[in-house]
Amino acid sequence: MKIKNKAAITYSLIILFFAAVYYFTWLVYPDSFIKNNSLNSTPIHNAINLAFSYNGEIHEDYDNISNEDFSKETLKAKKEFDIIISQNIKLESILSQQESKLKLINVNLSKAWARNTQAYVDEASLKHHKELNVKESELKAILSQKNKIQESQFNIILADKNIEISEVKLRIATSELDALEYVLSHVGDFNDPKLASELSAANKIIDDTRSKLIINNKEMIKIRNNVQDLLSKRQKEDLNLWDFAFYSIGISTTTTFGDLVANSRLIRMLVCIQLLLSILVLANVTQSFLSKNKNSR
Repeated sequence: MKIKNKAAITYSLIILFFAAVYYFTWLVYPDSFIKNNSLNSTPIHNAINLAFSYNGEIHEDYDNISNEDFSKETLKAKKEFDIIISQNIKLESILSQQESKLKLINVNLSKAWARNTQAYVDEASLKHHKELNVKESELKAILSQKNKIQESQFNIILADKNIEISEVKLRIATSELDALEYVLSHVGDFNDPKLASELSAANKIIDDTRSKLIINNKEMIKIRNNVQDLLSKRQKEDLNLWDFAFYSIGISTTTTFGDLVANSRLIRMLVCIQLLLSILVLANVTQSFLSKNKNSR
């Protein structure tokens, strides 16, 4: 009798312990169990209430949605959300590629602009540089005649030539300054047309991609808001500790009612552990009973 009482207490504790575990797990993670509404429906009770209730009685809030509809709408929203996420990944990749391309185009465009502007400045002062070369050649010729010409006359000729060279250098500086002023006032004229076209195309792709990302992000916010609205309207499961006590009894006696279904690996593992423990307790009781009968013979 003592063994039977001990086994009964152990068996009951297993049932109560796992009932509490299932209940608190459900409170923390509501998706861990699925309520079978077809085995928890009360159509006759609902009909009686509807037929014989007073006008002032408060009925069900029809803004609420059933769990089936909630699951369908949530699945639909998740699919839409996943499609947008996939699109955003592709758009982010395009954006990254185009931004890298844009940096390279800007570098090449800057180099081409520097070459074009320098060529323009050089072209503007080219004839003066040629004149300077002539004057400097003439200066060398004068210097070579130093010992052949009277010193006073040589100094006069040398001074005149240096003045001419200075005037040419001044014209070079002036022409280069004018050219640079023109460059600064006509910056776009010195861009490479091909590179400028590539730059414009890359910028357009970047702008279009960013616009699509903004639209997608707004759509994601809309989906999130819709799901939050669904959560607020979802019918709350009217489960309590007693429901999980019945479920736990069913597991330990291998006669589940089917009104609750385990919906996570953790719960299935706990169910297996409870079932094995219950079998061990029952096996121990059976073995003790058989041994006692055998000894009594």
